[in-house]
Amino acid sequence: MNETASFKCNLIKKTIILFVYSLFVFIFLFLSISTSGLITLLFCTLFVIVLFIFIDTLLFQELIVTKNEIIKRWLIGHIEIKCSDLKVSLSKRLFTGKIMFIDTSKIFLHSRLMIIETFLFSNDDLKKIKEKLISNKIIKGDEYEWNF
Repeated sequence: MNETASFKCNLIKKTIILFVYSLFVFIFLFLSISTSGLITLLFCTLFVIVLFIFIDTLLFQELIVTKNEIIKRWLIGHIEIKCSDLKVSLSKRLFTGKIMFIDTSKIFLHSRLMIIETFLFSNDDLKKIKEKLISNKIIKGDEYEWNF
């Protein structure tokens, strides 16, 4: 069996995210001009959060799952977590969701968190990611409702 699995993101979906983000910026600018100070502060906070998610999604290239570690690779670098220190969490929404890989070997403020948007992968890739996590004994099965 192949020890390494690599999952690349879909460029068309990245383009859709770019369009949605541009629309969000336009709405943000319109609302921040026409509202009071407290609401503008809330919009600015939301804007910064969405900006970080957008940059993370835009620079993301691939997810590499090996027998010993999981690597998230961007255009400018990578982050890796050893499988022995890994906790997996899955959050789903209507059309998208996130897979969160949490490094449990570090204390709270120094722990690593790797968040992968499921929107960037096809359903077949998500099934392969699930199978690879099961074969590495990171998850046991359908404990996180991997219904794709």
